[in-house]
Parts: sequence; structure tokens; C-alpha cells
Amino acid sequence: MDLTPKDLLMLKSKLTWRYATKKMDAARVVPQAKVDAILDAISLAPTSSGVQPFEVIVVTNPDVKAKLRAAGYDQAQITDGSHVVVFAAWDNYTAARIDAVVDRIAEVRGGRYESVTQYYDGMKAMVLTTMHVQDEFQQFNNVLGFHNDYTQMTSIQ
Repeated sequence: MDLTPKDLLMLKSKLTWRYATKKMDAARVVPQAKVDAILDAISLAPTSSGVQPFEVIVVTNPDVKAKLRAAGYDQAQITDGSHVVVFAAWDNYTAARIDAVVDRIAEVRGGRYESVTQYYDGMKAMVLTTMHVQDEFQQFNNVLGFHNDYTQMTSIQ
């Protein structure tokens, strides 16, 4: 799809506009089609090596939302909104998590590609080798993409 300069300007405008909603109308429900579109956009978001080191959890259960509100500084938006989207970052990389990424790629593309498998096998070898020398804080920051000198040094060794 070719984007015109006008399309690109509109896209940039939409991506740079931010607004924090302070009050929700508890009587309104976000249509499932919109929730699905949001989840689809999340799945397409670029991440390091395409691993997407997080799980996305959609919460609609009122009891669970009440517990989240209690943990979220009693913000009414959590219980008043029809959906809460939670990003749960991986605490570390595992072979099973990386294999799940490869399985998902194969599912979406309709088959396995040797080059993809080789790439992720190499990634597993590197990441899983460096993870054992890192403490939990360093592992978590590595998963999130925050790299410090120690992380970079250990991944080179």
C-alpha cells in the first residue's frame, strides 16, 4: 500500500497525539471489534527480534478489575472502563517462550522456514547463555530492552 504525503501526515498526527482519560462512562462498552483491532495492532507492533516479550491480558471481569483498581492507586478508570488491557512483561527469556514465537510465525506464514528456525535457534543460544550470569533485575531489564554495560559485555563474551 502506497501512502500519500497527506496519509503520512495524518498517521504522524495520530501517533503523536496523547491523551490520558481521567473519567470513563461505566455505561458504555467498547465494542469487541474495536478491542480486536487494538489487540491486532499490538501483535503487529515491532519489538526486538520480533519476540514481543510480553503477554497481553484483557480483563473484563468486575472482580478482577476491582483488585487491579486497589493495586492501581484507586483509579476509577480501571473499574469504570469496560476493558482493561494489561501488558505483562516477561521476567526472562526461556527456550519455550522463544519456541512459541517460532511456532506462531509458522502458523501465520503457513509453514516453517529453515532460516527463521536457524535465526531463533541462534538467538536462544546467545540469550540463554547470557541469562544465567545475570541477576533477576538485569534479566528483566534485558527483556524490556533496557541494556546496561554489564548486559552488553556479557552478551559479547
